[in-house]
Amino acid sequence: MSESSSPPLNVVLNTWFLLHVHHASFDVQTLGGLPNDFLTRGAASLLIVDQAICDEGGLATEAAMPWVSSHIFKTLHAENLLRPAPLQHNYSSAVFRRLEDTGLLSWARKAMREELGKIKQGDVADEELELPSTLRWLNSVMFMGVDLPDTLHYDYQENHFGALSLAAQQLTNSVAPHIVETEITEDQMTRASRLFAALSIALPDFALLPPIVDKAAQEALKENMRKESRMMYRYVYGDFPHSQYERFRTGEEFRQRDSIIDNAQRFREADKNLEALFRVRSKTAAVRPHAQRVIRNVVNGSCSLEDMRSELETIRSTIEDALEHETKARDLHIIAGATFLLGAVETMTGHFGPFALSAALSFAKAAHAFREATEVRRRHEELGREFPLAWIAGLYKREREKRGG
Repeated sequence: MSESSSPPLNVVLNTWFLLHVHHASFDVQTLGGLPNDFLTRGAASLLIVDQAICDEGGLATEAAMPWVSSHIFKTLHAENLLRPAPLQHNYSSAVFRRLEDTGLLSWARKAMREELGKIKQGDVADEELELPSTLRWLNSVMFMGVDLPDTLHYDYQENHFGALSLAAQQLTNSVAPHIVETEITEDQMTRASRLFAALSIALPDFALLPPIVDKAAQEALKENMRKESRMMYRYVYGDFPHSQYERFRTGEEFRQRDSIIDNAQRFREADKNLEALFRVRSKTAAVRPHAQRVIRNVVNGSCSLEDMRSELETIRSTIEDALEHETKARDLHIIAGATFLLGAVETMTGHFGPFALSAALSFAKAAHAFREATEVRRRHEELGREFPLAWIAGLYKREREKRGG
């Protein structure tokens, strides 16, 4: 396929697919919002990909919120860089059936009922509330079910839906119906590693969401998170509908603190970042098709990373030069963003299909992740095809023991 005829490459954003656990179908209440960390760790991908695709329910949630992050998402949508879609219509029924057949969905419902019971009984302090890693893992598994051609999957790292370890990602791969389990670790992780390596070379440091540097704003954010957590988890665990949670979160007490966190200056900085993105994309429009082709070739193994390194560096240099011009002209705030949570794998049809890798493992966590991965491989050999359910049950048991449950 020639470069000119290659389909554009897009990125699809994760959302709160975990809410679908409560229902047999996907015609459910509005999901949670969109991943804020994409606006910092993943924003640079918008300098190369054509669009970011998001769940329409997630964007609807953002549209009702007064935050800077919501303003950015709405602006990206208005500029046709963010495309909402009913992701449940792109969901693979095969993946969902596999989750049902393995008992993972019934396990998740039980786990969520237990967590909800603890919250309503007051057994967990606000500062100790967290979504168990096993449920975060399941959210990523469900995200894998979104089958969109020519997309990179961005698996987010939110405050409550944190990044998964390498071991958990290998677990995610093990329930993918179109992949032979014994080939997962070597083949799929290799492809994802190629992708991350290519992006690390080709993309400059760039962020859309300005950092919160003011002490009062940082304290206000901390208090909002503490006040919000209990209700947010009750919503996630199916205790009440989205409309009730939204009314709670947009109450006067939250609005006052939101105005401190997202003051007028932060909105202005966000708009400067957005203007820089649009200008740089316009100036480097001719680079994108070539950049996408090079990334595909590296991920597919058609060309080695070293063979393409020079071209990737040229792509980065071209984008960086345009970005630097905007930085000097508008005093753009750029945050170090060399870590990404992007994952992709070429499916049997030759397109990029559902695969998510938390590639934003910091170097400090690399050794721990390697130890986890080694344990996963060993357990996989022991348990064979019972591996996903048996391993997740083990994780859940250890979490309960750790929390005294």
